[in-house]
Amino acid sequence: LRKIAPILSSRNITYMTVRCFASEPNDPIQKMFVDKIREYRNKQTSAPGGLVDADEKTKKSRDQELKRIFTMFGFKEGEDVTKIPDMKFDEPKLDSINLK
Repeated sequence: LRKIAPILSSRNITYMTVRCFASEPNDPIQKMFVDKIREYRNKQTSAPGGLVDADEKTKKSRDQELKRIFTMFGFKEGEDVTKIPDMKFDEPKLDSINLK
């Protein structure tokens, strides 16, 4: 029983900690922080291009930088850059070695 007690108590503490933070925060500062994170997430999902509170200069600068990177790495417009390219390697031709 003495060997099991520390394990059970640590599991209980871990469970209580997760359960405590899974619910709404009790601290007003923590609540404000969580509210701001949720507000930012909502803004980000509704913002075109994912840029929150971006002005035209920032959007133009981002587009120019993306265009420069696409040109540098040889991507075409509209190509999915997150896809891993298919790579095919030919099997090398090996000469047999006679050990006689």
